[in-house]
Amino acid sequence: MEDGIETKNVIRYNLAISSLQCTNMLQTDTSVASFWVTNPTNDFYGNNAAGSDFYGIWYEIKANPDGPSATNDVCPTGNPLGAVYNNTAHSNLFFGLRIFQFFARQYPCSPIRNDSLDILPTNPWSQNPSINSTFYNFTIYKNLQNGIMAEQTGNVFYSNFIVAENYLSGAEFWLANFTATPPGVVNSAIIGMSNTNAAANTSNYTNGGMTALMAGRTGQFNFTNIRIYNYPVGSVVMQTGRLNDDPLKFTNLGSEIFVKGLTFNAANGKFLFMIGLKRDVIYDLDGSFAMYFDSTPRASASIVSGWNHIGQHSNCTQATDNTKWDNAYMCDQSVTIRRVAFANLLVQQNFKSQFMHVSQIADVNSLVASGLSNMSYSSIGTQWLNH
Repeated sequence: MEDGIETKNVIRYNLAISSLQCTNMLQTDTSVASFWVTNPTNDFYGNNAAGSDFYGIWYEIKANPDGPSATNDVCPTGNPLGAVYNNTAHSNLFFGLRIFQFFARQYPCSPIRNDSLDILPTNPWSQNPSINSTFYNFTIYKNLQNGIMAEQTGNVFYSNFIVAENYLSGAEFWLANFTATPPGVVNSAIIGMSNTNAAANTSNYTNGGMTALMAGRTGQFNFTNIRIYNYPVGSVVMQTGRLNDDPLKFTNLGSEIFVKGLTFNAANGKFLFMIGLKRDVIYDLDGSFAMYFDSTPRASASIVSGWNHIGQHSNCTQATDNTKWDNAYMCDQSVTIRRVAFANLLVQQNFKSQFMHVSQIADVNSLVASGLSNMSYSSIGTQWLNH
């Protein structure tokens, strides 16, 4: 199944061991995978991938089939996922499970969104709704980079996963602004350092390199009902803005991470590290993450970087041990944090180095007051939050 046009096949109960890199053929042969999937509409279950030179299971889903089957009328990245469950990937040199590009939708070959509709209350994805794709019941452990590597995905979930002892991260995401429903990890367990089977070289557990969850640099992410175990001092529970420290890949928009039902056992490292410009917002929907911020129960909370204007609000506080939270602020349920961005500016110069006043209006058709006096950044901060 190489061209990407093949569908409705069943790959089940196979064992692949020590898949070797080939350096004088195609790129996909150089970055070898024990199982290489180019079209998602195939059933894949009960398989085991161990000891590959690169990846255990690689969903390198093609935009269009190639080779003898080349056609623009079939679009695998938009196709629905088959039955994918009960697979194992371990001891691979890079990733256990890698998803390259995947955003299944009602019309696979039509655009994923219509930006002309990107004005409330319309929905830019309404003309081509996404289709949920869920990978179930995987066991992924002891891979030398990531357990899960999701590069460009939308409405893709990883459910009931056990992910353990992966040297860089349990699950890493890059880009996610492809569907209205964000991708995420749900109902799963992520283990950092094993109690009885830890790596002989334990330095990566304690040098800041090992992370349970890495959220991407654009879009939204969903982390729900996740149990996190054994992240020692020097490790990190959650990083945001993945690759925002790379000048060729960074974005200044930031991402939104929705968390709920997080539990921790022996999590003694940092709880949060924001990469790059630190413009991400974490929405804790039930207070399960914020509980570890200062041991105070809350119905919900928002966690943002330590910007000065956020700290002026009495209901936004810093952590008991702020070194574990990247100097972030946590605002309780009485405060609403919103990300604001301007796009498609007709005259960019009109927006450069200008004062901005934010006020609340009843609806999008309400008149906005004009002739407001200028205020300094420091004085406007409290008024902005109080609105």
